[in-house]
Amino acid sequence: MKKIFILTEYFPPSSAATGRLLEELAFDAGDVFKINVITSIKRNNFDDRTKPYSVFRSFIHRFDKNKITGKILNSLSFFIYCFLIVLFRTKKTDLLFIVSNPPFLAVIGLIFYKLRKQKFIYLIHDQFPELAIKLGYLNEKSLTAKLWKKMNVRIFSSSLHTIAPGHHSTKQS
Repeated sequence: MKKIFILTEYFPPSSAATGRLLEELAFDAGDVFKINVITSIKRNNFDDRTKPYSVFRSFIHRFDKNKITGKILNSLSFFIYCFLIVLFRTKKTDLLFIVSNPPFLAVIGLIFYKLRKQKFIYLIHDQFPELAIKLGYLNEKSLTAKLWKKMNVRIFSSSLHTIAPGHHSTKQS
């Protein structure tokens, strides 16, 4: 049975819409594939054992997400946790399904694509660095923004599929 590893910061019991969407995906795909979800710290007494998927929950300390430093440290520690799980628990034939939160998580897909031709799908909810530029956190002409955009081009061209949900309208005549 083919294995799929979903890398997402948000997964139930988180009430974020992304987590709910991915739980539904994991539940439905669990009948056909061996689904493994890599996510953030377990909260409450959420029981994953009765689900048709496995969950790896980060054991790393969470910092205050209301402060920019806390957000950065949470993102970095989650990135490292995911990287280690992918490095030691996946094989070349396993598919990675990577969500765009934290913003640079797809770099893991690019690294393992380059190292072992491991395929990945990239689900974009928030497009960075464009969002950071629009919100005023990053200058469009900065070196960081330019490098980030170049990295995105490499990620998009290396991913098996890039998914960007949005409003789809059809023109009727």
